Amino acid sequence: PTFREVFCADDDRQLAPGQEDELRSRLKHVLQRTLRRQAQTFLEKPFVNRQARLFDYAMSPAERALYDDVTRYLLEPGIRHAKLVDLVPACAQEGEWEGVTLDHLLDMTTGRYRSVLREADENDMPASGFFNVLTHEEKLQIACTRFPRRESPGLRWVYHTSDTYLLGTALTAAWRRHHPGGDWYRELLGRPLWNRLGLSPEAGFTRRTTDSEAQPFAGWGLTLLRDDVAKLAVFINAGTGASAGARLVDATELQSALQRRPEDPGLTAAAPDLRYQNGFWAWNAAQALQCPRDLWIPFMSGFGGISVVLLPNGAVYYYFSDGSEFRFARAVRTASQLAPLCQAAP
Repeated sequence: PTFREVFCADDDRQLAPGQEDELRSRLKHVLQRTLRRQAQTFLEKPFVNRQARLFDYAMSPAERALYDDVTRYLLEPGIRHAKLVDLVPACAQEGEWEGVTLDHLLDMTTGRYRSVLREADENDMPASGFFNVLTHEEKLQIACTRFPRRESPGLRWVYHTSDTYLLGTALTAAWRRHHPGGDWYRELLGRPLWNRLGLSPEAGFTRRTTDSEAQPFAGWGLTLLRDDVAKLAVFINAGTGASAGARLVDATELQSALQRRPEDPGLTAAAPDLRYQNGFWAWNAAQALQCPRDLWIPFMSGFGGISVVLLPNGAVYYYFSDGSEFRFARAVRTASQLAPLCQAAP
């Protein structure tokens, strides 16, 4: 069992009843031993002018597993709620980003926008030069200042690719706090996720700024083969976040993205029958399929006519084009003939 399964209540934010003493006991031993073993690694001149005993302690496999699991639990939930201004100084200097978290960036709910009309802000982005400038400093300056603060974050969805760029920038800062000089795209996605899923070598590369920062664009810039798209979509649609018994992504947040947690559906996006949650779109196909109740189908969408549709009966449909073709209701109806979709909804 994992730390989450043993010690967390259903909401994943509170300690399970009756586990206080057990948690205190386990953490005491783990922390004592790991601190003894690891503390001096972080010091340029360990214990200068002190009389101190150096401990050489090797953790057992069980202790290492618990330590790693606790570390993941403590770091992963917190990063979603980290404040942008604590990670991206350029936005902090601009001001009016207070209260905006990485979660708000992921959900496109920063409270900063020019217009609430559908795609108005996004369609205006080419005029800013954001997509054409080559350096991280230039892109960051535009992303931090392009849209004014209109309201508190978390209240309204307005799509900005630049928000995803800021999210990628914040991830770089957060990752390098624990992995100096590291690259989150290669080390967090490429090696542990893309490789395990058997994606092509092309998936290991993404477009980046041309300066020494080499910041991943985050909101665009991948090169995927058809086989990559299929493998990735099947993995996501399974909803477990695991492959070959290994957990690769947070299952709870993935379930929310897939509209399989009714208590966490995200916000209405662009139209009454569209939602957006954790970077994923969802379309209510109830009317198209004549379902007796709502049927929210998650999908990923890309510029120019890219759709990857994740159907609740296990099927996946993807279509890539440059003709701004985003309609896929006919494909959903066809997929429903493979296995009924209305009954498969959570």
